[in-house]
Amino acid sequence: MNDVKDEVTTTPLAPMNIKQLLGAGTIGLLIGLIVWGLGSILDQYILRTLFCNDTECGDTAVWAQAIASVVGAGLALFGLVKLRVLRPLLVVVAGMAALWNLPLLLAELPLFGVIVASALLYGAIYMLLAWLARVRSIYIVLLLFVAIIIAIRFVLTS
Repeated sequence: MNDVKDEVTTTPLAPMNIKQLLGAGTIGLLIGLIVWGLGSILDQYILRTLFCNDTECGDTAVWAQAIASVVGAGLALFGLVKLRVLRPLLVVVAGMAALWNLPLLLAELPLFGVIVASALLYGAIYMLLAWLARVRSIYIVLLLFVAIIIAIRFVLTS
């Protein structure tokens, strides 16, 4: 018999190729555009006509962006699963939590600035979260994601 033990070395990170990372960023860019566009359409053409009368109107933009964020997260989940990104549901939920109502927080920018910033921020956060989701320990991933969500929300709301 062989007395040499086979050492199985596992790296702390799961493998990820550049195609998956860039694909996650591209999905993020598209979701940023979808969330902004769908939120604007829902606000102007659906929610305002349903819930606003001639004199009084509630805050339909918040609801429109919330609906658009959930729809965008669902679409992003399909894309990340197709790319075989590790822990796609966790990436999508953390991205949605970090960038919740982003177009409303960027409302002071001109329209083109809101569109570009939304797309770039969604792309960057999806790339970052997909890259960090490779850590093999789920507890470390959850801790990192919570820290990132808190930091992004703090930066966006201050």
